[in-house]
Amino acid sequence: MIAPYFSFKEGEVTGGGVPHAVYYLSEALAALGNEVSVLCQAGEGGEVPKSLGFRVLRGRGSFGGTMMSLPVRDEFDVYHAHFSKGIRMELASMAFRRKSKVAAHVHYTPSKRVGLISRSRCFYRLANVVITPSAQNRARLVQSHSLAKNRVKVLPNGVDCSKFRYSSDLADSTKAQLGVEGKRVVLFVGHYAAPSKGTIFMVTAARKVVSEFPDTVFLFVGHGPEDKVEHDYMERVESLVGGSNLRGNVRFLETIPHSRLPAVYSAADVFVQPSLRESFGMPAVEAMACSRPVVVTSVGAAPEAIESGVNGYLVKPGDADGIANCVIRILESGQSSRIIGQRARETASARFAWESVAANLLGIYAAS
Repeated sequence: MIAPYFSFKEGEVTGGGVPHAVYYLSEALAALGNEVSVLCQAGEGGEVPKSLGFRVLRGRGSFGGTMMSLPVRDEFDVYHAHFSKGIRMELASMAFRRKSKVAAHVHYTPSKRVGLISRSRCFYRLANVVITPSAQNRARLVQSHSLAKNRVKVLPNGVDCSKFRYSSDLADSTKAQLGVEGKRVVLFVGHYAAPSKGTIFMVTAARKVVSEFPDTVFLFVGHGPEDKVEHDYMERVESLVGGSNLRGNVRFLETIPHSRLPAVYSAADVFVQPSLRESFGMPAVEAMACSRPVVVTSVGAAPEAIESGVNGYLVKPGDADGIANCVIRILESGQSSRIIGQRARETASARFAWESVAANLLGIYAAS
């Protein structure tokens, strides 16, 4: 496994969805009897837990230099590159010299057609197989990079169902810690300051929900603005919150450790993912594993994972009224919403457990 960013803090992997995917895939592949190494760049990586079933190799200097420091022996059968952007051709040339297989794992969502000599297009064409987490993302990737559809395989991200599960005790204690005891909680997890995450539509939906259920708290857990575009976006969101008299109903919290997320999901009555685009949408699956009823826009893996009204609800991207109506339906319904949450858990366990994802990945390797 090759990932630019892979670090630990207090015994757990840190960062976004890509390092977590690398961690859990590596752990699951090792559990299936494979020797797995994770190559990443140097930096403040933290102490790697001794309990890992795989090893972590840190290079020196730039990530390009890190890849050039790969062992010269024909040590690896597969080089599995998890790059969001900035593809390096050195990997392809080294791997092909050693007669190893190359898997290019694309976690980002292509937004435009690339040029004929684009580095990413050249790399994807040289790789033995291109992997992406949803059928929707595969269609975009095939179009943007002019790839043959049969060379791009869908491998969903997974969820650790033993850790991500509902706990009534955690729900109560977490609500107390967050100061939302006795409140209805509608939850978002992710980079809420990114315009593509659709935060403004969820806040717009909050106006209608709060008019029906005044005790509802919309809780956004993640990280805030990182650049001017995101700062400007959050100013618009905050203005909407103030102008709609929702300051007592909308709260933004900074990123919490990944190990605490099951408790936060458990504290939620509804999970909402209002994204305009996603390559997959990991928080929605985590919420499903925690038996939470979810309201998700029809992007990323959501159309493949959710049957609206059965194990969650699908709405169109940008449809604030649709989000509000589904949230209200869940808050009103009681027993039927619990059944939807149970079905969501069953879906997550059957389709997104990391053990199954890793087994499917081995099949992709073998066929490529």
